[in-house]
Amino acid sequence: MTSQGSAGGRSSSGAIGVLSVRIIAAYNLVNTDSGCFGDVSDPYVTMKLRSQSHKPKRTKTINNDLNPVWNSDPILFQIFNQNDELTLQCMTKTTNCQKMISWAE
Repeated sequence: MTSQGSAGGRSSSGAIGVLSVRIIAAYNLVNTDSGCFGDVSDPYVTMKLRSQSHKPKRTKTINNDLNPVWNSDPILFQIFNQNDELTLQCMTKTTNCQKMISWAE
């Protein structure tokens, strides 16, 4: 986390810094799809700061891959509380719903 902004380490928005996150890859994910005809999970990653109630940010979906490589551009979060936590969830899209494959905090 890097501090930005005006005197006292706060920007005009009240942020004390910016967290930059890059999602690179995942390996050996559990297949939560049917597996019929070689179909496997279609993973993507969502991420959200615990204190912020807006919609989570996410990577693109990688179709039919249990070892996806995203190499995402930096995803930025303004930090307002030094004790905040980032939650990441690896999800998969299925025909009628979304399923969580893995998560981290």
